[in-house]
Amino acid sequence: MPEEDAIVIRNLTRSFDKLVAVDHVDLEIKKGEFFGLLGPNGAGKTTLIRTLVGLCTPTDGSATIFGKDVVKDKYAARELIGVVPQDFNFDENLTTRDILTYHAGYFGMERREREARADELLEFLEIKDKANTACTKLSGGMKRRLLIGRALMQRPKLLFLDEPTTGVDVQLRRSLWEMLKKLNDDGTTIILTTHYIEEAENLCTRVAIMDHGKIIAMGSPKELIQSSGSGNLIEIAFSGGTPPDLKIIPEVRRVWWKDGMLSVRVTDPNTAAVKILDMLRTSGMSVKSMHVTESSLEDVFIKLTGRELRE
Repeated sequence: MPEEDAIVIRNLTRSFDKLVAVDHVDLEIKKGEFFGLLGPNGAGKTTLIRTLVGLCTPTDGSATIFGKDVVKDKYAARELIGVVPQDFNFDENLTTRDILTYHAGYFGMERREREARADELLEFLEIKDKANTACTKLSGGMKRRLLIGRALMQRPKLLFLDEPTTGVDVQLRRSLWEMLKKLNDDGTTIILTTHYIEEAENLCTRVAIMDHGKIIAMGSPKELIQSSGSGNLIEIAFSGGTPPDLKIIPEVRRVWWKDGMLSVRVTDPNTAAVKILDMLRTSGMSVKSMHVTESSLEDVFIKLTGRELRE
């Protein structure tokens, strides 16, 4: 199997009695990707992740992590991954450093190596001054960083992040984003599940949208937005007659107007806006104002699933 394939999933299915939580999923994630998995509650993404990390056995199909089958070679596959859960699950009697070093012991790291690795990660996560602090005394943001640090102790090739910025303020969220980008830039493949669309747009090179156990769309955030068919919206307040045929402009997808307000769906708002204004003025029309609303990944998500991400 090629080294560049971090994850290969073939016909993966997981059923619970009559409920098919994951329905014949096929997916390949390349080494070094920052991959986002989005879906409304009950879409199947949690079951898919649980299967990949060895907490759930597939009903049918297969999945490999860097060539290691998650069922047949589950222990070898487990050594290659780090998992950052959504909920805090620390031993409250331990200090920040102990949480890191004890975790590394499960992977057979020698004491000197794990202590050095803990110091390295405490520095990277900017919580070195809290090394000997009981985790119960850490702020929510520091605990989020500690969850990430614990998952990184054994230097995993693949990192799973389940809602890594839940419950933190905007400033800390962006700080965590920068840390995650640095990890990815350094070669760690990352799989992210999140309820923050903006998070996926900012971090992920590719995104898959799941619903009813299936992957219903996949691509870069930009590709998904461009292929959604909704397009960006340009709204122009005008006077002086009927608008010309703007559909001759290649970037224009749809045009309608009412009561002096012209609405135009376009693929490229910057290019289209200039051409539209030129045509309107050439036709003798007066433009009073213009407003551009760019489509987002959230628009695509709602269009495909019919639901908000948090539903």
